Amino acid sequence: RQRHKYADTKTLLWSILDSVVTEGTFATGDQLPDAFPPSLLRVDGVGRIAFPLCPEQAVTLKAACSISPFGRGHDTVIDTNVRRSVEAPADKVHLSPAWTAAVNQLAIDACEKLGLSFAVDAHLYKLLLYEAGDFFLEHQDTEKEPGMFGTLLVQLPAEHTGGHLDVRHRGQTKRFGLDGPASADALHYCAFFADVHHAVAPLTSGHRLVLTYNLVRRGATGNVAIPSNAEAVERAKAVVTTWTSAPNKLVLDLDHVYTSVSATFATLKGK
Repeated sequence: RQRHKYADTKTLLWSILDSVVTEGTFATGDQLPDAFPPSLLRVDGVGRIAFPLCPEQAVTLKAACSISPFGRGHDTVIDTNVRRSVEAPADKVHLSPAWTAAVNQLAIDACEKLGLSFAVDAHLYKLLLYEAGDFFLEHQDTEKEPGMFGTLLVQLPAEHTGGHLDVRHRGQTKRFGLDGPASADALHYCAFFADVHHAVAPLTSGHRLVLTYNLVRRGATGNVAIPSNAEAVERAKAVVTTWTSAPNKLVLDLDHVYTSVSATFATLKGK
C-alpha cells in the first residue's frame, strides 16, 4: 500500500512540474559591467551631474528636487514617517541616447530573468536622491501607466552606507544594491514585478542616487497578465506534506533469503 502511495506521489509531482508556466523569479539584479555606457546625466536647475556624486552637488540637486510622495489608496500623499527622499520628475532629467539604448537592452535582459518573453520598454519615471536617515517602508508599486507590470531601478555612482533594497514575495526575500566604497564607482540594477513588497533600508551615511523606470509591455493598453507558478507551488507543498507524514520506513527487496538470525547489515550479500 505504501509503495502505491509513493508511486502516486511521484506521479503527482511530475504532473505539477509539467504545469510550471515560467522559470523566472520575482526580482533580479546585479552590478552592471564596467563597459555599461556612462549616464551623462543632466538635471534642470543643476546641470550635468558628476560621478561619483559629491556632497556639494548633492546639496544643489536636493534643492532642485521635491519631497517624494507615495500612494495611499487612491490618494498621493507625503508622510516622512513612511517615506523620506527627494525626487526629480522625468521631464527634468536628461540622459544620453547611448545610455537610454543600454537601459532598454538591460530591461529586456532583466525581464528574461523574470520569466517574460514579450517585448518590453523601460520608461524613465523619476530620479531619486537619498541622504543619511532617508528610507522607504515596505510597500507595493502601483501601475503608473497602461501596460506597466514592473519597476527597474538603476543605482548611480554615489558613495553611501545602508540603503539596501529588500524585495519580498511569498516568504522569500532578496536584497539588492551596493554600499560602502563600491557604491562610489559602480552601477547596480534591480528589476521586479510591481505587486511584490519592497523596502529601502535607512541610509546611514552619504547619498544614494537612483533612476527609476517603469517596465511596460510594448503595445499594451491595459493590465498585463504575468505568468505565475504560485498554484503549482502550493500543490507541491500539499503533496510533499502528505508524503512526509507517512511512516518513517524504507523497504528494499533483497535477492538472497535470510533467516531471522542472519538478517543483519553485517551479513547482507551484495552484488
